[in-house]
Amino acid sequence: MAIVEELEALREETLGAIGQAIDTAALDEVRVRVVGKSGTLTAYLRNMGKVPKEERAEVGKAVNEARKVVEEALDARKQELAAAELAASIDAAAVDVTLPGRVQQLGTRHLINRVCEEVCDVFLGLGYTVATGPEVETDYYNFTA
Repeated sequence: MAIVEELEALREETLGAIGQAIDTAALDEVRVRVVGKSGTLTAYLRNMGKVPKEERAEVGKAVNEARKVVEEALDARKQELAAAELAASIDAAAVDVTLPGRVQQLGTRHLINRVCEEVCDVFLGLGYTVATGPEVETDYYNFTA
């Protein structure tokens, strides 16, 4: 019956570790350590053939019960932690609706105007002067003035 007592102690220790897990990574570490491929409960199930025939039914029942309790506790704690992480991410991404909105950019300079300015800058850099005048030649400027 020492195996049943060991299982009871393992179950209590595992439930304590599950309760102390602060995030899903720590909880997953507990799950792997206890019910994983090389976990302690899995080792008990693998070694059932070495248990005497008289005790096998009782030990098997205790192992399966411990496994069931641990898996239920793992699932419940995982849901709690997932809900807490979701709430934390929602709080972190919350938008303050009292802040002013983003100012919309009014526009940009026309492409031709930008090219003309760049060309003027190049020629000014080379030492030339830029003469500006009216964009439309009218009768007044051609004949009267």
